[in-house]
Amino acid sequence: MFGFDTNLSREELLGVLSSFGIAIPPTSKLPVESLQKRLRQAINASQAMPLVNARPPLDPAQYPKWPQGYKGLFDAIRRGNLQEAAMTQLAMREGQDPSPLYVNAFMDVRQTLMSLANNCETGFKHAVMQDLEKEKCAINLRVVDVYKIDERTPLLIVLYQSFSAANPLPGIQWVQEQMSKHHQMPNVNATELEQKLLLLILEMNSKRLPPGFTVKRLKSEKDFKLSFLLPMGPLSYHDIGKLNLNTGCVVCGHDINSRCSQCQSVAYCGIECQKADWPSHKAACRSLKGGEWTTMPFSSRMPGTLGMIGQLINLRDNFQSNMMAPMQTTDDTPPQNAYGNRLFLIKLQHTFGPGEGTFLIYDRKRTCVVYFLESKAPEVFKRFKAEITGPRGGNYGSGMFKMYRWAKRVGEQELSVCLDKVPNADSIKW
Repeated sequence: MFGFDTNLSREELLGVLSSFGIAIPPTSKLPVESLQKRLRQAINASQAMPLVNARPPLDPAQYPKWPQGYKGLFDAIRRGNLQEAAMTQLAMREGQDPSPLYVNAFMDVRQTLMSLANNCETGFKHAVMQDLEKEKCAINLRVVDVYKIDERTPLLIVLYQSFSAANPLPGIQWVQEQMSKHHQMPNVNATELEQKLLLLILEMNSKRLPPGFTVKRLKSEKDFKLSFLLPMGPLSYHDIGKLNLNTGCVVCGHDINSRCSQCQSVAYCGIECQKADWPSHKAACRSLKGGEWTTMPFSSRMPGTLGMIGQLINLRDNFQSNMMAPMQTTDDTPPQNAYGNRLFLIKLQHTFGPGEGTFLIYDRKRTCVVYFLESKAPEVFKRFKAEITGPRGGNYGSGMFKMYRWAKRVGEQELSVCLDKVPNADSIKW
């Protein structure tokens, strides 16, 4: 065996799940097997596997080849949504890096897919993924061929092998063989966690190939594994909602039997776990006591987009680049309720200017991105405006204000917000 240990620890599983938008508390005692199952479900959902290949095997031979030269492959492999585009714009307004590398394993894998596609377009179908220090682990990968499932969905057939610093020679021999043919070796920097996630994706996908499917191998690839890669995009509201449910007791992970009677924001299997959790929970719980809960209507559609055509935008794309396939923005379908009757933190942001007032509201994992329009409830809007511009709000220049508050879903298109209580500072992570 040449590869490094690809098993994800419990901490790594929680981190990778979080990068997909699946928020399982670090204190959760859900079994590792349950976490692994959720991650596999998230990976399949991000590849739209239920649509592409609901029933294995996936036989590449049934699809046509991608046009010669792989023109358009980079654009076709990108996936995103308007939600990511909105978050990118917010980060840019606030002077933050909208897509920092090496902090989100899922986003890093998506970036690597785009790099591989770009390399194919420029004539390089091989690459080496190495850890940032270039001394721990690596993955040698070659795109053997590309098939076209449809105009926007490429299927990349790949040979790959992972290597560790303990046994680098076979990997070096492959690099030398590639260099003798192409004289260049594209290098992709990838954290060990990103490499583990990519290897898991490749392992899962390899099991969908038919047993008789083979490809021509180079001499140094006799031990390489055969798999495929598909475009990967952010999870839908439906998938995030489904995978965020039933996370179990916050202390032990067992089935839920009760919730904190004061705030309803945390669930327990019983009184013993609730008592054990009280020292860490009491600050957040008491911050809500006696709060003024105000119901506000929301819209899922960005104001001013009625009847317009929008496009799906990848988080790492600039706004002048070629976009994904168009979609209608007239739909006001509410987002999936990922929290049930639990409390969750929201960020409210408002920029004052001409025209109708609008609050942009979203949760930490972006499972709920909605808008509060002044015309929907003018008097309620005034109260929110007074709060965000007052001493408990925050002015961040250029007429931009934001604040954090606890909220819960009380209707299909309604939130109840604890308006006059500022969450404990430890609760605000974004």
